Amino acid sequence: MLPVSLASDIIQALVGPRYGFSELQSPSLVYVGGAGLHHLHEESMRSYGELRPFIAADVFEDRLRSALRKLMAYVPVGTKVAYFNTHAVCDEKLTPPYLRDHARACANGNVEGCFGCGCNQPGCDRSGAHCAPIEQWQRQGFNATLMSAFGARSLAQRESNVLRSDYALRQIRLVDGHSMAQGKCDMTADGRHYSSLETTEIRAALDLLGS
Repeated sequence: MLPVSLASDIIQALVGPRYGFSELQSPSLVYVGGAGLHHLHEESMRSYGELRPFIAADVFEDRLRSALRKLMAYVPVGTKVAYFNTHAVCDEKLTPPYLRDHARACANGNVEGCFGCGCNQPGCDRSGAHCAPIEQWQRQGFNATLMSAFGARSLAQRESNVLRSDYALRQIRLVDGHSMAQGKCDMTADGRHYSSLETTEIRAALDLLGS
């Protein structure tokens, strides 16, 4: 799977003289993903205000749309393109514990637990930047981009909306990794990675070749 932001550049490099994979000039399938989990914050070191630019909080859709348009302009008409969206997250398995507690608090509507300082261990420095107050106007965005079941679901929906709302991208087929991982807490050790599902995810993309 290729990162969507670099997919066309990677293919161009592989086709070029250094590697010489000429068959990639007209690939049957290009499988890309948006690295969605890396757009979800954990709030361990910096304040949400400091992190917002790094998780592309305000420009996620624009960046994704631009990268997909660039890819579609590059690949031949006959090439099928599959997009893998953000995995589901299992709140109960999240690590470290403060992140699990944050996710649970947000899911249960516990305002203090959700938006208060996540540093609640003995001897913890509550004066750190990550304990900075979250302003009222930031709270919806904080919750929707937190490494949590709700945050992952929100991001997967945003990805789907980009694919559906742009006519130039409607040929891209969605591989719904979020639905594949939904409810499968027994298959993840850290609440966000599902190595036992990788074969299923690959097969879902390859199935597009026969559709």
